[in-house]
Amino acid sequence: MADAKNGELDLSSILDDVNALKQDFAALLKQLQKNARGTAEDIAENLSDDARELYASAAAQGRRSVKALSAQVEEQPLLSLAIAFGIGFVGGRFLSR
Repeated sequence: MADAKNGELDLSSILDDVNALKQDFAALLKQLQKNARGTAEDIAENLSDDARELYASAAAQGRRSVKALSAQVEEQPLLSLAIAFGIGFVGGRFLSR
């Protein structure tokens, strides 16, 4: 009889440990989800900041290129016209095929 009671106590103890383990595992999963969500939000924010910086850099480079091209056209208008005509002619030949 004593062995049966010890067996029941051991089984009860094991079941309690399994339940406690389940609760700990559930809490761990919740914490992992919370951390993953926070990390994903941080990554998205960093990507957004990087995209803004890249856009600003590209816009600034575009403005500089337009200024340089404008100055070149003002300095040599006939050469610029000839280059534009040549590019248009070659482009038209390729697109007509």
